[in-house]
Amino acid sequence: MKTINKKGFSLAELIITVVILGTLSVIAYVGINGTGNWFKNEKVKDDLIAISNALERYKRDHFGSYPIQEPGDNANMLCFSADASYAHDCGSAAFRQGMIDNNLLTKRYLQEVPTDPRTDSRYVYGVSADGKYFQVAGVVYEDGDYRAETVENLGQGFFLPSLIRSYDSPNFVVHESTTNLPYSPSAMVITATLNGINGDVQVDGQPATEGQVVYAGSIIATANDGVSSCDIYFSDGSMSILDPNSELEILDTTEVAENDDDNIVTKIYLKLTQGKIWNKVVRLASESEFNIETTSAIAGVRGTEFGVDADLDKITVYSGSVWVGEDDDLNLVSGTPNAPQTADITELGPDNIGAADLADYEDYYDDAAIHNGLVPYIVAVTEKMGGDPYDVYVSFNGMRTENGTYLDSDNANGFEIYGNVDPDRMLDEDVNEYGEVTDID
Repeated sequence: MKTINKKGFSLAELIITVVILGTLSVIAYVGINGTGNWFKNEKVKDDLIAISNALERYKRDHFGSYPIQEPGDNANMLCFSADASYAHDCGSAAFRQGMIDNNLLTKRYLQEVPTDPRTDSRYVYGVSADGKYFQVAGVVYEDGDYRAETVENLGQGFFLPSLIRSYDSPNFVVHESTTNLPYSPSAMVITATLNGINGDVQVDGQPATEGQVVYAGSIIATANDGVSSCDIYFSDGSMSILDPNSELEILDTTEVAENDDDNIVTKIYLKLTQGKIWNKVVRLASESEFNIETTSAIAGVRGTEFGVDADLDKITVYSGSVWVGEDDDLNLVSGTPNAPQTADITELGPDNIGAADLADYEDYYDDAAIHNGLVPYIVAVTEKMGGDPYDVYVSFNGMRTENGTYLDSDNANGFEIYGNVDPDRMLDEDVNEYGEVTDID
């Protein structure tokens, strides 16, 4: 008889087999995932081109103007002045930013306006007030980073390189930027990003960091030291400034939803338990909301600039209208930059409505930051009489005001408007380079 030795796998052989199978799985996953990202990236690029082609068809039918969204349209909308600061009045704004959907670009021009393949977000659309210039932006994922993908005609004469503000900072979106994106690249949820942190700011009891992303349920608190504050950029485009000795909770009911017209709406609910907050809110879609709750009542808006003082239960409206207590026209407090209003916040609605003293809020609405992302160019250099030898005159992407003035570098606090400069002036021989300035803050 012949004995047959039935021998199984050894432990070492099993380990080697598992390692090989695991390695093959990782390789397969990376390959499939990489291919998936490639297809999604290509779809984003194709979508933006399809949208831009549809915009051109629209322009041919509308006397050379691209579509311009209006306040009250279905998509949330931001308005900006010529220096890219927040505009209180959309009617006098230099450009606007919103979302591309079939309400703005009808089926006559595009059968179905596409959305981002990763998050289903609407692509972001910027347009100049005269309808001559546009920009549309999405997000792609390449080389381990998300970056902005844009299509625009801004290089043909518009004085700014971007019409779309980043969703999480004051910066503006330019093509291939990896830091400034038009919308959240990973998920369609309401987030808030902290910028401009001063002093002691905490999130859920821990020290906050610049650029930190917070979500619904988070509590943001500033120390009672007279200096601690922070800027809060919500992903719908709204922005808030939290004062010292303040506490703000982003309530769990905050969400992104879809309305009946298959468009994206946002619902932001905040609770200010102490201190003061100043808000610059996007012109909200018909079903979007931005509400601030105090111990006395809730104040809600449809797109405006206003402040809430939880310690005094007061509201100050700098532009637009805010309802207090109930969503009713009788409970509105309205104001303009020339005639701001204030009122007490009560459960029954606003009380003691009157003219507002803006001394406590002037830092919030006087700031007009230069458009981030502008490329500075030297346009002229003049020799000074005594002291420093030269004044250097700088243009940002050729930006000039209507009277031909440029931005001047001779200002300790930044750039100011300076007139009577000839852009064709020959530079002094001691200046080595005419053109782009790479080391300007």
